[in-house]
Amino acid sequence: MKKILVVVAVLIGLVFTTGAPAFARNVGVVSPKPSPVQKGVKGEAGQNQRTKNQLTEKHRETIRNYWNKMAKRLGMLVKNEKRIAEKMAQRIDKQAAAGKDVTAARVKLEEGKKLIGEAETMLK
Repeated sequence: MKKILVVVAVLIGLVFTTGAPAFARNVGVVSPKPSPVQKGVKGEAGQNQRTKNQLTEKHRETIRNYWNKMAKRLGMLVKNEKRIAEKMAQRIDKQAAAGKDVTAARVKLEEGKKLIGEAETMLK
């Protein structure tokens, strides 16, 4: 029982810690080399500015796509956590029916469900 609660706690912790470090690593990957516009190669000033704006829009689009993927992944993680919590609730009910003391397990499960709910609202 405690192992399951620990796994849920670890997975919930992953929800809150995976976003920022991954984003920080991937921002530098978007465009590590200076573009021809940044080097000042060829073209008029207006053309360079347009190209620079296009590159900036490309960067924005790349970052948007990355965060959309992350939101989708985190949404699936929350969905899986809910499913696991429901299975745990069923197991706790079976133990209660067998006459075991499950008050501590139910308290921990409710705490976990509350955290899962908070994670879900953060994603929306």
